[in-house]
Amino acid sequence: MNRRSPLLTDKPNDLLDHLEHCALTDADGNASVSQLTSDLVIPGSEDALDPDEQSGSSLSDQIEAIVDATFAEAEDRIRACTPQHYPFHLQRRVLLKRDEDFSYVYTFLLGLSLFGETAVESISGAKLFEEVCGCASQVYFGSADSPADSFIFGFPRRIGAKDFCRALEELCLRKIEDGKPDRKFPTARTKKDAGLDIVTWRSFPDRRTSKMIAFGQCATGRHWWGKRHELQPNDWCRTWMTKSPQVIPIKTFFVPHSVPLDEWAELGYQSGIIFDRFRISYLAEKKLSDSLRDLIQKWSKMAFAERYTSA
Repeated sequence: MNRRSPLLTDKPNDLLDHLEHCALTDADGNASVSQLTSDLVIPGSEDALDPDEQSGSSLSDQIEAIVDATFAEAEDRIRACTPQHYPFHLQRRVLLKRDEDFSYVYTFLLGLSLFGETAVESISGAKLFEEVCGCASQVYFGSADSPADSFIFGFPRRIGAKDFCRALEELCLRKIEDGKPDRKFPTARTKKDAGLDIVTWRSFPDRRTSKMIAFGQCATGRHWWGKRHELQPNDWCRTWMTKSPQVIPIKTFFVPHSVPLDEWAELGYQSGIIFDRFRISYLAEKKLSDSLRDLIQKWSKMAFAERYTSA
């Protein structure tokens, strides 16, 4: 996977993704200020600048400001997913690779963001992402020692009923134990998951209704922003159930990307609880099974492998 050269107009989060990619795949295992500066000052990169933004400042001043913002973003990422779960050390504005075997959740999410869910033909990145997000949701709504329950409803389902009607029945009657499935809804038999990927719930020992339930949607592609409105839990329940759960499910939204700060509030208002790359990394690392880690490690190694041969 050849990485494109960064432009001076790229956002700091995109530039840092570029540096993290370099640190993971370059032979020296690091990415520095000098490398970013060198990558930015390339033929054609200066042409991408808005002339209005150049007034009153030299190109070197603009590059310095961009570099400062990029490494400030690195500090924010370390804080967001904690140093333990960030696959790099940051030393004097140099990223040093820690993830020698590509086994970190963060590395998998970075690869998914950079290369897309189809980067590895033999392993579905989208389905792996759902599994990882299920782990993160279990820890968030419970804890690492006492996780909440979750059900990967997204199609194709690895576990449970394959068709929508039976999966809906399983969800209501045997998973969340709340709501009544509408098996006779006219288009039910044509659906796969109706836009619902992950269901998480926190039960009481009495196993009665009236409990916390969360409906989650995963969006891995480059056009993830357009998916923020698609899942509306109240409408979903009213459409596919004859009786909704007593407590309307919370809305959650999972992306493997870095969400720019200037887009965060709008996304939160419209998509519910945001699980971005850093929140997912922080939470999922606490509960990831050995078998799932082996799969994301295999996917990451294969996704980044072509970069090794072209570096």
